[in-house]
Amino acid sequence: MDGLIKCCENFETYPLNLDNQSVSSYRLRSYFDRLQDLERQLFDLSAMERVNNHFLTTASFIHAPHSRAALQISRDIFGFLFSYHQILPSFLDFMFPFGKQEYVQDFYFGGLREENRLCNDRRGAPMPDLGRSGGDLRFYYSLRSVERSPGRQGFQWSIQQTAIYHSFDIETGRCLWVNVKGNELMKNRFFEAADSFEGSKWSSRNSAFLTSLSTHMMICEWAVENWAWYINDLQDELQASSTVMLAASLDTPPIPISIYTTENPCDSNTSVEFSGITSSITQMLRSNVSDSEWLDSNRKEAKTQSSGVSPIAKGKIITGDIVPQKEHNPLILETFPFRDLLNVQYIKEKLYEVQSVLRLNIEVLRDLKQLYHSAVDHTEFPKEVTTACERELVRFKENLERIEKDLRVQHLKTETLLQILADRKAILHSSLSYQNMKTSESMAEKTQTSADYTKKRDQETHTIAQKAAQVTFSMRAITFVTILFIPGIFVATFLSTGIFHFTDNEQSFRPKALKLYFIITLPLMAGAFIAWYLLFQFTRSRDKRESSAADVRISANV
Repeated sequence: MDGLIKCCENFETYPLNLDNQSVSSYRLRSYFDRLQDLERQLFDLSAMERVNNHFLTTASFIHAPHSRAALQISRDIFGFLFSYHQILPSFLDFMFPFGKQEYVQDFYFGGLREENRLCNDRRGAPMPDLGRSGGDLRFYYSLRSVERSPGRQGFQWSIQQTAIYHSFDIETGRCLWVNVKGNELMKNRFFEAADSFEGSKWSSRNSAFLTSLSTHMMICEWAVENWAWYINDLQDELQASSTVMLAASLDTPPIPISIYTTENPCDSNTSVEFSGITSSITQMLRSNVSDSEWLDSNRKEAKTQSSGVSPIAKGKIITGDIVPQKEHNPLILETFPFRDLLNVQYIKEKLYEVQSVLRLNIEVLRDLKQLYHSAVDHTEFPKEVTTACERELVRFKENLERIEKDLRVQHLKTETLLQILADRKAILHSSLSYQNMKTSESMAEKTQTSADYTKKRDQETHTIAQKAAQVTFSMRAITFVTILFIPGIFVATFLSTGIFHFTDNEQSFRPKALKLYFIITLPLMAGAFIAWYLLFQFTRSRDKRESSAADVRISANV
């Protein structure tokens, strides 16, 4: 008793103040340092609690406003409580995941640990005044379940954890419960389970043992109760995020491209309509995506875009295959938006999370069943309790096996959903690969169509060039003959104007006729040159305006 009083006086140094030979001093120092480091995160420093008899004798519930808030207990009260009950320091491993935190820590840590003191050589110091015989069954474990969180936006489910410390004195029947949880749910259920055994016909020790079994069963029932609904909601979200992809059409016949040309291949106004090609390329490249909230059920379909025809040229139509238009054959990236891919990945992570938690819970249930089986078979365990509670022990084992089976069913369902998700992601990847292949084929067909058209235009240009060469040769001959006769013609014309007069015996010159000739000829020449210059400037300006308008139309179509 003196040792316990001294331990409680030094409660600030918990767990260094414990007299536990099963734990080495350096491990106690490690737990103490870790507790000091996490003091502000783990405890509510402003919490003011008082220690009452119920708090020290029967059950203690340490909770928080929510799963990521500090526990509503001060560091001093915590140290005194754990020192008074001589709680094993390794139980701190199950408490460290609680407290104030932005991201979940040690989420996959769990299990069951025990330290029984049934043998005489392992018993502690007896304290009759406190109902402690020194021989007790001590163990602790951690379980997780899923609970609804109405205050959360989006997916209103969250995985919650609870840590349980329990000891049962085999001589006095004294029970101790310490529960750590993010809310008061377990506290309320504990008292409901305890009230059901008031006025029992069993002796105090048997009743206490029976109440322990009932409380463990209540906690185990909590660990399985909501998984089916949670997994069903994940399945619904998976269906909503991936069913659109399965309904995507990939084999709709494409729309032919329109290439306009004039009737006369040699016409200088011949042009090609490129808006169909550029619009198809733009549709393929424009995959507008935006980040949204996780699992947003409002999914909008992309609006179809139609490519306009620019009136560059009018004439007959040459057809060829191109990439299918969006309104007839939707692109996969537009039918199955990127935000849905993020939703599918989020669901996948949640399913893996569920798998890990279910495995941990199954292991804890198995260890709990084995612990009680080994305890009641122990030679030091009271045979009176074993005999009186034999039926309840069998029922406890059967219920644990039932809960374990339910968890395995949910685990199998999770594996099935993960396989479905993997298959649908494989289908999506195959669809995208197929879409890329068809796009490449369509682009190759468009390129070939353009190459064939260019080849045809090259042939026509070659024909025009040959004809132009023939015309050029003819023009050279005409020019040569013209140059040959122009001097003679000019002289003959000038002499025939009457400026010079020739007879058989005399020759006369008429200055007035020459002056009249220049007065008439020079203004006419100047007028001709001015008219030519104005016509040249007008034609040049018109060509520039038409070229600018054509560039604007092509840019708008692109």
